[in-house]
Amino acid sequence: MSIRLKDKIYEKKTPHPAPVPPPFKAKPERPTKKRKRDKDEQPTGSKTKMKRKYNPIRCMYYSEIGHNNKRSCANKKAMEADKHARQMQLQLAVVAPSADRAEPEVNSIPNEHDPAPGEIAPLPALPSPT
Repeated sequence: MSIRLKDKIYEKKTPHPAPVPPPFKAKPERPTKKRKRDKDEQPTGSKTKMKRKYNPIRCMYYSEIGHNNKRSCANKKAMEADKHARQMQLQLAVVAPSADRAEPEVNSIPNEHDPAPGEIAPLPALPSPT
């Protein structure tokens, strides 16, 4: 024989309002890794299994499929080689002499301080010590 105390027959009516539970205080803990999703949002996938196929790897410079490495990009190496060759050609074009003269203009006119290569001035005679 059991007595049910929750029945309305045994409850006493009081003029006071019903008791309210204390407010919930969240305890400090480690932050969550992912954001909380709404009920109508779909899950993003399995938490335990990886995807079988990923998007193809693309080059960060030329967006070609197959590699994403600075050292293995053949197009970048070719472009760097072409750029270096163009710089060398520009440097040679600036320094190279004209086609109708055999020597550069700077060396073609000798002056008194810089004699021509064929003419070397003799050294002055030293006075004798006696």
